[in-house]
Amino acid sequence: MPTTDHALTLETKAEIVELLYRYATALDERDWATFATLWTDDLEADYEDIGTWSGVEPFAAFMEKIHGRCGESMHRITNPVVWVEDGAVRARSYIDGVVLMASGTEAMRAVGRYEDVLRHTPDGWRIVTRRYRKLYMKVRPLDEAI
Repeated sequence: MPTTDHALTLETKAEIVELLYRYATALDERDWATFATLWTDDLEADYEDIGTWSGVEPFAAFMEKIHGRCGESMHRITNPVVWVEDGAVRARSYIDGVVLMASGTEAMRAVGRYEDVLRHTPDGWRIVTRRYRKLYMKVRPLDEAI
């Protein structure tokens, strides 16, 4: 947990980065029980033109619905940075995801960044707000998608 002078320990940063990675793994493994543990109940999620959600239940239900219609996926989280600003613990990371469509002949590639605010709870670090900032998202024939 951050100290009163807002310094973050390396252990705290590692716990938060692990949380970001668990998000990607939960999506790819369709592990919805783990997915639901990554967020606070009062989550606010903004995925630009994809949608916005208040609360973990509607957000998790949406993710389960859209990924449930797809084939395998690989979400890569990179370049995580964790810091304290205005008393809030924040993280920014890049996302590069490939999701195979149910047809097996197309894939969606999504590239962008996540901007998160986190809170330490009795169960560990959780994401309170997430903003997805899309750089690129497109469905293409499988041989052109990657």
